[in-house]
Amino acid sequence: MPIKKPILGITMGDAAGIGPEVVAKVFAERKLWEHSSPLVIGDSKIMENAISLAKTKLKLHLIEEINEARFEEGTMDILEIPVLKGYNVKIGKVDPKCGEASVTYVKTACQLALEGKIHATTSAPVNKEAMHAAGYNYEGQAEIFAEMCKVKNYTMMLMSGNVRLFFVTNHLPLKEVVNKIDKNRVYTIIKLANKALIRQGLKEPKIAVSGLNPHAGDGGLLGQEEIQEIAPAIKQAQAERITAIGPIPPDTVFIMAREGRYDAVISMYHDHGTTAMKLLGFKNIVTVLVGLPIIRTSVGHGTAFDIAGKGIADHTNLLEATLVANTIGRVRT
Repeated sequence: MPIKKPILGITMGDAAGIGPEVVAKVFAERKLWEHSSPLVIGDSKIMENAISLAKTKLKLHLIEEINEARFEEGTMDILEIPVLKGYNVKIGKVDPKCGEASVTYVKTACQLALEGKIHATTSAPVNKEAMHAAGYNYEGQAEIFAEMCKVKNYTMMLMSGNVRLFFVTNHLPLKEVVNKIDKNRVYTIIKLANKALIRQGLKEPKIAVSGLNPHAGDGGLLGQEEIQEIAPAIKQAQAERITAIGPIPPDTVFIMAREGRYDAVISMYHDHGTTAMKLLGFKNIVTVLVGLPIIRTSVGHGTAFDIAGKGIADHTNLLEATLVANTIGRVRT
């Protein structure tokens, strides 16, 4: 059957969290079908329960190969990954088996994308504690994709409205961040950000580079990282005609970005960036993994074990992530 829309592989996420529920709700949205041919990579029994929980009228269609998918609105094609087959999943609990399954879904989606069998992939949330309990010491899903794609230089881009965010460091203890802020790393992220923004249609993107310390170091009184590492990286990027500005005090940089003065912000560490983005629009945050040969987006939230299984999870974030993947995926179809 000829496919006119990009094939989007959506991973189910951790079976004990809200992933299956929000996936079921997204499949009932007309917007998902307007620009993509979606399928789920996960477990059919879990998804069957999620469809019931979400009170949708979806029908399941199990497939073993992508070319078996029907891509019919109202039907959920699911590529069965039998890690959890016959296993009793306890909703809302950290479980190594669920961690193992969620990693397997991600690796399967990545391999399918690398082989060109799907055009993009969107990830429902996984649980890091469950992954670690299963023996996978990844910081998050990004590291799985980077390993599978054999890529060293990559970063996450978070999008919310007109604000785009890139990280120099991501899931690290705060005490380890300072040692990871070096000129080469900052410069690499500026280049990755510039390339990603140009691919999104921005001809000469303006990139705001945040400082690490209060007041961006205050001329060295509050830290030397801005002087020794961040500013030299900015100058190197500017020498290559990249419009990078900074270091800008971290407490004001997002205000200026929201006002449209910059196309993107580069943050030095995780919570500086994500706290601001979640205040700007928690439900609309989409994560795009930059620097890979494939297209991958994901939600900006976690597994939410506290509300899992209650049927009240909001699927807006996942829907936004699929729409961004579809937009990028159409270019490669």
